[in-house]
Amino acid sequence: MSKSKVLIFGSCVSRDALEYDKDNSFELVGHFARSSFASLISKPCIDLEVINSIESKFQKQMVLQDMNKSFYHYIKNNEFDILLVDLIDERFHLVLNEDGSMLTYSAEYKNAQKNKVKLLNRYHEKKFNLWFRGFSRLISILKALNKLDKIYINEVFWSNNLNLISQDYLEQSNAFLSKMYEKIREYIPKSQFITYDNNLFFCDPNHKWGGGAVSLLR
Repeated sequence: MSKSKVLIFGSCVSRDALEYDKDNSFELVGHFARSSFASLISKPCIDLEVINSIESKFQKQMVLQDMNKSFYHYIKNNEFDILLVDLIDERFHLVLNEDGSMLTYSAEYKNAQKNKVKLLNRYHEKKFNLWFRGFSRLISILKALNKLDKIYINEVFWSNNLNLISQDYLEQSNAFLSKMYEKIREYIPKSQFITYDNNLFFCDPNHKWGGGAVSLLR
């Protein structure tokens, strides 16, 4: 029996779930992380100084993919059975460059970028509108490819059982996620959402990536 080819646009919350594939039913064919849909509508903006400052091969690839805006091209030119999307990486601010290009202000980019940059707040209404433009482009591409039934939304939220962030920040983050999920429901049927009971959102202090406020699932 052939494996289902999985393409992920989202965080390690989705990527790590494949480690529980005991039947070896899935094959990860691509992973785009540390990137906001808002960034993808921009023209490419590759900063080699930043890229060369990142030591981790995985982190370097993620930041480069955000810079070169290659996700839509990948969708159009590669086969996949499942496109798994989560919105946890929408937690990052957006970099607004002088030439009009935009980048995701991920932790990896932030640590490698030595110059001051102009930022758009991660939860600003303008950021939401840019996010929606980016997501709408994905929907248009999937419709043109007759692959809208391939997308699944991993509806995950932040958890704060480790008390690493304030309650206000937790509520703001999850409210923004809820707003995006609600918008997506106008275009994607309920059957293509992966949902969870709230008590399943949990941050493990002993997780291999370290404890954090981003949700893991029990």
